[in-house]
Amino acid sequence: MSVNEEMLRSVMGHIETWPNLLDMSTWRCGTTRCFAGWTADLAGAEWIADSLDQTQVGPIDGEMWFAGSVVRSASGELFHVSEFARRELGLTAEAADTLFDASNTLKDLREMVENLCDFGTTYDAAPKTQAEVTAP
Repeated sequence: MSVNEEMLRSVMGHIETWPNLLDMSTWRCGTTRCFAGWTADLAGAEWIADSLDQTQVGPIDGEMWFAGSVVRSASGELFHVSEFARRELGLTAEAADTLFDASNTLKDLREMVENLCDFGTTYDAAPKTQAEVTAP
């Protein structure tokens, strides 16, 4: 699976344009979204219910989810928003878990998106010089 650099940069650009609409602690709430939530919106997925709807839906990929966190793809398939975003962005499960973590700041997201586009990982995989490693 290769990283969808165009979509990663599009989502990051949207978030940087409207940082007040980023809330990494929830998939979506009103007009705010996390990275996965914005990915779903910008990729054209349709939310199947209001963000506060806690009706159980599924099984989807073998699990039950709150309806407010489920999206329908253009083909009509239902996904939990994190799985939809992971696939849309071309991420491994590990990279998606790291990118979608609730503790990420705007700075963290910016760095991870750059690293994903440059190296295919959420961390900087470029070789370090001795000076960089030992610098205070």
